Amino acid sequence: MALQVIQVHLVTIIISIISLVFSLKETKASTAKPGCPETCGNLAIVYPFGIGEGCYLDKRFEITCNNSSNSHPVLRFDQEKEAEVLDMSLEHVRIRDWTSCLCCDDH
Repeated sequence: MALQVIQVHLVTIIISIISLVFSLKETKASTAKPGCPETCGNLAIVYPFGIGEGCYLDKRFEITCNNSSNSHPVLRFDQEKEAEVLDMSLEHVRIRDWTSCLCCDDH
């Protein structure tokens, strides 16, 4: 029963994402939300991602930009996990995700 609920939930999420992508392609969504920062360094910010409150679809799409350094913008997955955003468009987001091994075999 729990597996069926998870499968239905995943299908609903996938359908929502596909609908969002198609609706964004139909509108002029190649830039940030109006009134919001359009770039971070050399990277163009594409809605549903955004910099600053009210500029992203929801917290999962918030980009942190540090203009005082040469670092890439950051996408924060949760309080402890983040990844550098290397490239972004309506079709993809390319990130550099740092992983570590908590329980590694040295062999």
